[in-house]
Amino acid sequence: MKTQLRFIFFSLFIFSTLFLADASAQDYTQLSLPEGATARLGKDRIWQLETAMFVDPTTGSVTFAVGNNDGTISIQNGYTGHQIRKLMVQTDDSSSLPLQSPQPYTYKNEIIDGQPAMKWINDLHFSPDGKTLVNTVTYRIAHRGESRRRDGPTEIWDVDTGAQLAVLPNGTGIEFLGDSKTLAITRHRASTIWDTTTHRKIAAFKSGWEVAFSGDGKTLAVGTRNHDIQLWNITTLHRVGILKGHKHVVCELAFSPDDTLLASGDTGGNIHLWELPIGNHLTTYKGYEGHKDYIRTLTFAPDGKTLASINGHDRTILLWNVPNR
Repeated sequence: MKTQLRFIFFSLFIFSTLFLADASAQDYTQLSLPEGATARLGKDRIWQLETAMFVDPTTGSVTFAVGNNDGTISIQNGYTGHQIRKLMVQTDDSSSLPLQSPQPYTYKNEIIDGQPAMKWINDLHFSPDGKTLVNTVTYRIAHRGESRRRDGPTEIWDVDTGAQLAVLPNGTGIEFLGDSKTLAITRHRASTIWDTTTHRKIAAFKSGWEVAFSGDGKTLAVGTRNHDIQLWNITTLHRVGILKGHKHVVCELAFSPDDTLLASGDTGGNIHLWELPIGNHLTTYKGYEGHKDYIRTLTFAPDGKTLASINGHDRTILLWNVPNR
């Protein structure tokens, strides 16, 4: 999920940089920038609602996932629009599903302001190989021309069979490894690593708020409520490092394309940059400190020389120079 979001965000960065042609726009990108930032690219307003697309790099086939107004998801042929299968909840007992969260979610009839709420499918995302689908849910009612809502669960599906793999409480962090079968699930103070092909739990960590896999798949970074970052060897399941410096909960992590840097953002709006594998602290960006707002997304440019960040309140996008080493 996060990988696709980062690709979308970085595409927006490039688009904005190329097409901010008028003088006033160019002035705005440089106005009152925090120290270390090179540009401001407006506010992110990308909302991937109710649809997702997967293009098979081998065959060129296109598959769509479409959220329906009855709370189900249709898997469709992207060329013909023909429905291949429908994904729907088969049980309200999440403990019977293959992948388990430390805090299971139980489906129930959601009531908002005394009215039964409609289930809405949001934020559909395919795994890198297109075989697993993740979505979030909200429950909504119409009230005086407005939509009132309540957060529902995060759902994970097997695209080929239509089977539901997991239903997790909203706010769960989900990160796919590049192999598409290894999945990290975080929920506040616990993280679990799963093999989605065998439904086998690979590892469990007692701490964890946010996770990120390195590009080579060998290291897992785990951000914690204790304000530190733990580095784990995926093969040996041994902790290989701990990074300290944050004063707030670490809520976002991103490895550079060559895995030599780790960027970490916290709920206080600060971004730290670390050199790997040693773990040396390189710099701190304090672009959102005045807002006291959390870091929503971090992503590196393909050449690793620029870091992009989005905050959680007004979703302003900032680009930062990565220090030379």
